Amino acid sequence: MDGPGIRTYYGRPDGSKIDVAAAVPLDVDLDALDGLELVELAAEAEAASILHRGPAAEIGDAWHTMDVELERCGLESYGVHRQVYLGGDEAAGWSSCSARCGTCPGRRLRSR
Repeated sequence: MDGPGIRTYYGRPDGSKIDVAAAVPLDVDLDALDGLELVELAAEAEAASILHRGPAAEIGDAWHTMDVELERCGLESYGVHRQVYLGGDEAAGWSSCSARCGTCPGRRLRSR
């Protein structure tokens, strides 16, 4: 492994479900392992990020804060959402992670 653990969340456009994946960056080329899928997580041209430091159970508050701020700026999130774990102390009940998502102009701006 070569970096922090990552969780990705992709809400299907039809609203049917959210695909969730747990990942770790690798620093070597590997063939697919039985039961695992190797994928490359594409970069986003425009993105937003917020740093959460606190109980892991409160990461939802960070996502909500980012959504509110994106809307205030006339943007909305889209595509694969990511949580990159940067460290923490599980025994003490806190973690540090970066919540990230792609951004695009909000629907109200596109409809003008």
